[in-house]
Amino acid sequence: MSVHDLSDGAIRRLVCSILVFLMIATAFTGLVGADGPHGPSDHMSGADQIRSFPLLQSSDPLNITSDDSLSENATSGSGTLNDPYVISGLSVNGLGGPLCIRVSGTTAHFLITGNEVVGAMAAAVPPW
Repeated sequence: MSVHDLSDGAIRRLVCSILVFLMIATAFTGLVGADGPHGPSDHMSGADQIRSFPLLQSSDPLNITSDDSLSENATSGSGTLNDPYVISGLSVNGLGGPLCIRVSGTTAHFLITGNEVVGAMAAAVPPW
């Protein structure tokens, strides 16, 4: 059977099937890739390239007012320029309050990354 033997309806169905397949494949390209959070990865291939999404730990709003409370809420780091405190892996629910995460009164270096923040009344408050 050649392409010339197909009816117009069969060709349309084939083209539509190919288009649907391509649309579905394109929709999933954001979930699969060789680029990790720190750039391209040469050591991963095939099924190993599927990105995983870490589970986040639930948390009430954070009100950090000192270096000690920053240290207590950090998931890693020592607070120095080369090793800042890191607050990550949290799902912070603002519970309808003004903020999800507030940091003040600290002198330590810190990084807030990889968190989910929901339910607060404001996105940011000066100074930022």
